[in-house]
Amino acid sequence: MLYDTYGFPLDLTELKARERGLTVDVAEFNRLMEAQKARGKAAQKKEIITVEDFNAAGIDAVPRTEFVGYECENLKLSTKVEGFTKPGDKNPSIAVTQTPFYAAMGGQVSDLGTIKFENETYVVKDVSTLLGVYFHHLDRAFAGVRYSPVALYVDEARRARIEAHHSGTHVMNWALRKVLGNTITQKGSYVGPDRLRFDFSHGAAVTPDELKEIERLVNEKVEADVPVSWTERPYTEVKGDPSILQFFGDKYGDTVRVVSIGDFSKELCGGTHVRHSAQVGFYKIISEGAIAAGIRRIEAASGDALVAHVKEHLPKQNEQFAALRQRKPDLAPLPDSPEADTPQGWWKLWETRESVLHRAQADVAQHEKEEAKRMESHYQKEAVAEAEELISESGKSGEVPYIVHLVDYQPAAYLPFLADAIKKHFNGIVLLAAIEEGKVSLLCAVAPDYTKKIQAGKIIQAIAPLIGGKGGGRPELAQGGGTNPGGVTAALEKAEELIGAVV
Repeated sequence: MLYDTYGFPLDLTELKARERGLTVDVAEFNRLMEAQKARGKAAQKKEIITVEDFNAAGIDAVPRTEFVGYECENLKLSTKVEGFTKPGDKNPSIAVTQTPFYAAMGGQVSDLGTIKFENETYVVKDVSTLLGVYFHHLDRAFAGVRYSPVALYVDEARRARIEAHHSGTHVMNWALRKVLGNTITQKGSYVGPDRLRFDFSHGAAVTPDELKEIERLVNEKVEADVPVSWTERPYTEVKGDPSILQFFGDKYGDTVRVVSIGDFSKELCGGTHVRHSAQVGFYKIISEGAIAAGIRRIEAASGDALVAHVKEHLPKQNEQFAALRQRKPDLAPLPDSPEADTPQGWWKLWETRESVLHRAQADVAQHEKEEAKRMESHYQKEAVAEAEELISESGKSGEVPYIVHLVDYQPAAYLPFLADAIKKHFNGIVLLAAIEEGKVSLLCAVAPDYTKKIQAGKIIQAIAPLIGGKGGGRPELAQGGGTNPGGVTAALEKAEELIGAVV
């Protein structure tokens, strides 16, 4: 410990300041710090929140909202309006005395639903909370007055999916630690009606066998239909309790909520949950992968949400299959309905269709490989016969023999075969063109004896614009293409003109 000249402890910061020729007003600093602490304590004790506290324009002072949405029977209730935004506000909102709507926090998305006032029905698009006040964001400005009676209705089906995924997250967290070890640490989460997402620290990829075991353990606990319960306890009682998971170095209040699933999972959690594990439904991991160094992400869905996920992705499978069938029309059809109308049945349908698609892709690849060999053999035979005829009819410009020819009865893929067949018995310049489905293909080959005088790439570059395209290549061989078949005649004439200019 260091001391100043008066014998009082010398703070290291003050010492460093003195080394730089500065002074620290310690007394004033301490006074301001105490004032800040007092303000912090006062804020914690506030029961009335003003517009200055949360910067919500137009809302008068309103009391903290009582959340009563943990119990299923409270997902619809009558209450009173405590405050609302002024007409014209970009984000119309109201605050009420009590609410069953869960506000987005802790990874769980907010509830949605409706609020009814007299003959008006307002859509709740989102719910947020600040300093204990729940803001219900509406589709339009509220037309009532303060203390108006309103009826609140949470979308119960959507809430049920969210609760299933939240309880499923807790069970998966237990299974992850069981399979991968207690060293994993939660790094983030998303709990919504469509899926759950769980980020965690782990130094290696999760293997397929580990993923299967995690799924097996989760579904085993789900099928066991163990009770899910929660209690509020003083934080001092649970702090440091190794049997209760606590994450992120969160700061907890004096009272915390402990969520228990059977006798295997206990976590501090403020979210909403099912009452029995069977309500989670059949659970399936949709994806797993790295999102950062040492951080993995699992996405999963269960129950009705899993069925919705499968149905949402069936059209994409249909598109993939339709594209494959265009390439091989005799493919066996995809199954289009599950054997059983259950989450397991729909997932089995998805897996079966994926297997069919993979087999179809392999079948198409093999078919196209065999077709390519067959066409190659066909083109080679055709090219040999046609090359002989074109050579016999070739022209000559000075001492330079040449062939300029439009192949109007074969596809563009035929041109290289024809050019190769010609070059075996012809020492000159070859320019070939083909039209296929409104597109023009060009190929030019120049024998080595003439490349110092004229180059294939130069010829293609000169004539390609006439067919609305471009091209180029080496002195001995070049290709081009365009989208204007009407310019083919001019392009071939231009090629003959360039060849004729060779001295």
